[in-house]
Amino acid sequence: MAHRESRVNRRQLLKQSAALGAGIAALGVAGGTTTPQSAAAFLRQEKIEIRFWHQEVVPKRVEVFQKFIDAFNQENPDVEVKQETQGWDTAFTKLVSALTAGNPPDVMLSLPALTMTMQSREEIIPVDDIVQKIDGQYKLVPSQLTPFTYKDAIWGVPMWGMTFLWHHRTDLLQEIGAAPPATWTEWIDVVTKLTGDEKYGIILPANKNLFTTENVYSMMINANARVYGPDGKIAFNSPETIETLAFYKDMVKRAAPPDAASYDWGVWEQALLRGIGASTVGFSSWRQAMEDTPLKDNWSAVPQPVKDGGKAGQIHYPNNLMIFKKAEAKKEAISRFAEYMHRPEVNGEWLATMEPTLYLPITDAAQNAETFWNHPVIARHRAMVEKQLEVLPNGQLYGFEDAGAYNPTVGELEGSGVLGEIVQRMVIEDMTAEAAAEWGHTRLQEVLKVQ
Repeated sequence: MAHRESRVNRRQLLKQSAALGAGIAALGVAGGTTTPQSAAAFLRQEKIEIRFWHQEVVPKRVEVFQKFIDAFNQENPDVEVKQETQGWDTAFTKLVSALTAGNPPDVMLSLPALTMTMQSREEIIPVDDIVQKIDGQYKLVPSQLTPFTYKDAIWGVPMWGMTFLWHHRTDLLQEIGAAPPATWTEWIDVVTKLTGDEKYGIILPANKNLFTTENVYSMMINANARVYGPDGKIAFNSPETIETLAFYKDMVKRAAPPDAASYDWGVWEQALLRGIGASTVGFSSWRQAMEDTPLKDNWSAVPQPVKDGGKAGQIHYPNNLMIFKKAEAKKEAISRFAEYMHRPEVNGEWLATMEPTLYLPITDAAQNAETFWNHPVIARHRAMVEKQLEVLPNGQLYGFEDAGAYNPTVGELEGSGVLGEIVQRMVIEDMTAEAAAEWGHTRLQEVLKVQ
């Protein structure tokens, strides 16, 4: 049951982190309300205590964290890192309360939307020096830094990545004599041929939820379509978006289950485990559940097919550390902790044992760590994991396409499910892509309160 619980938490992580960032902004938590600890008080301490918040509440992950925290503490006797798990269902209220009381954690595991919301509220400090140390030693994948680069500073220390691939049934592709598609033209042809007898070529959602948001945005990347323009204004109604929506609707109508407009993560996963779907676009964590089915040897994965003549890429989520202002005097100790967790053999074992195949190392050094590749689940799915690492440099996230730009409503974009709402309405009401793009542009302006 542990793997099931971990998948539920990962979904909550993405949804709740968006709600957390949007909610804090809506509540108007005052920025910069905490003051750094004085140097004199800092020096008087026997140990530097670091309160480390994270939302990885699954018992197995807590144990893994503690193993490496204990090892770090032993190696650094002047520092004591203490983990505090919150859970994404309570992190919102607890962080708001902590910020209001002037007692936030020292460092917190986060995602781009929440981190940059904290930056806009002036609650966190730049981490350029920490990132430069890690990058200098181990070489970070540049795409993992883009969401945190703003106002000539870096605000988050990337710790691991997650990204989408196109997962497919190899046996079914062989039956129709097809190779994995590389372009949209090949893709629609393959999934159409795989559809029939109550089996579907692709499990593709068209619901008002984050899952649909992620899928349609991944295709928008391939067509160079945008939610926000470089000026921060809504740029949704464009030829590129229209082309994306037309393709998405065609995929749903020709090759997805007829109830795709009501699909969520749970229904999606069950459809794959029961053999109803021949392919899907998504993260890899569900593949562990497939190990308990007769289909476990029939799945492979490749990069998401690209629009003919379009741009390679897919959605990704860099997971990062952010440091709160009150902990500025502890920054050097926190830096040591971040650097320790990025040591290749430490990083490899940490990510492999926390959530194998889903949590990906994001430095050249850790991507070659034996402790990562020797994990039995990673070893079994090595080809898939290698594909994920291959596409990580092409990862992109809505609202963070441009280095040095930040759109403060990105948390609301994620949390509201408005991109999924646009797709759902297009499919249910059989709108043209042009009409859906026009309506969606206005809807985005309404929901996000951005022109």
